[in-house]
Amino acid sequence: MSLFLSYGGALQYRPEGIVRALSMLRDAGGGGRRGAGPVAVGPSAAQVAVSMVVTNVVSLSPVLLVVRRWLLPFGSVTVMYAVMALMPGAQTGFRNVPMLLSFVAAGVVSDLLIRRLRPSGERRAAYWAFAGLSAFATWSLYIGVASATGGGLPAVPELWTGAPIVAGLIGLALGALLLPNAVTLAPRMRRERHGHTR
Repeated sequence: MSLFLSYGGALQYRPEGIVRALSMLRDAGGGGRRGAGPVAVGPSAAQVAVSMVVTNVVSLSPVLLVVRRWLLPFGSVTVMYAVMALMPGAQTGFRNVPMLLSFVAAGVVSDLLIRRLRPSGERRAAYWAFAGLSAFATWSLYIGVASATGGGLPAVPELWTGAPIVAGLIGLALGALLLPNAVTLAPRMRRERHGHTR
């Protein structure tokens, strides 16, 4: 999925482009027809927002599917997110390293959340909390790193504060969609999940 949707991935943008997009920076200079008015410089706010949604769903869905059934070893999400960051890194010649590293850091945060919340099919509230908090943390880091390395906070607070909140709500919706009701595991499966197999 990451390959097929790479054209819509949020990790392809450089920090400066993200800050400009979330600042709604416009350039009235050349590049368009005379008298055509302002034209966008780099990706637009809408492009960045849609890319964040696509990447959020593609990266979080497999994690949510797996933690429904198994308690992942620490570092699993970090490794998965690092592998997912390689493709957009290669496509951009690794000119967007800060954004790639923000995604890997989000994997570490997700691993910490798994360790703390222990989400599972039996623990719906923890599962939903993980889904929302993991997405919120991922995109907060994304915008934070873009701001730190791309020239400062974007000029439109509603965009840079709202984007992580919307991402968190999308994560929560994914969690509710993938686990609408708590699941009761058979005793043998419960022992396997908690590492008590003989």
